[in-house]
Amino acid sequence: MFLTRRRLTLGAAACLGTGLSALAGCAGDPPKPAATPAPPPDSGTSVVRYTETISSLLISQDRKNIVVIGSGYHYIFDAPPGLLALLASPLHARSKGNLSSFRVDAKGKIRGHYTLQIDNLITPSEQDAARSMGFIRGADPANPEAHVLRGELVGQRYLQSTLVSARATEKLNQRYVIEVTAEQSTGDRVAGALSTPVTVATDGVLLLYTIVLSPIVVPLVVLTREKKN
Repeated sequence: MFLTRRRLTLGAAACLGTGLSALAGCAGDPPKPAATPAPPPDSGTSVVRYTETISSLLISQDRKNIVVIGSGYHYIFDAPPGLLALLASPLHARSKGNLSSFRVDAKGKIRGHYTLQIDNLITPSEQDAARSMGFIRGADPANPEAHVLRGELVGQRYLQSTLVSARATEKLNQRYVIEVTAEQSTGDRVAGALSTPVTVATDGVLLLYTIVLSPIVVPLVVLTREKKN
């Protein structure tokens, strides 16, 4: 009986000592600071802005792509249906327009918007033709009688070929300039860029892969004209 009571007393004292030690430890430890979120990883890209002088504007024979030959790069866009319809229409000679600045992401994908406008001096049948191509009358507050078509150009930027650029230089009767904002890798920028798929055949014809490219003979003024000094 005495032995059992002594064991209980010692056990209680041990439990009490353990509890006090635990409380003392909690009271003496400084509070842990809140976890600080890790900084976002470096994206590894920088943004540059440049102007591109356009020497040639081409369309593929299958009418799927528009190819822009620039002084620094080649740009291959998916051909928008409205723009294709205009190029095939007699109204193209009476159209005018402009481009927004373009943006290229780190993978070379390029996007920009264009606006085409046909003057108001057209017949009712011509107005019907314009509407069938997607033109909207009254979309320009400054010229409510004009028909306007707005769209997006989406494509890919490629490293230029000196041979192709030299061959394409004479395709436009004047040069045009576009503004480009581009994300570029801060590492090896050239190694990650794609080489142009535009080549020159033995007879001098320009090809997109194996598809013949033809110049767009219309002075497509969706490009900003180069300023003369």
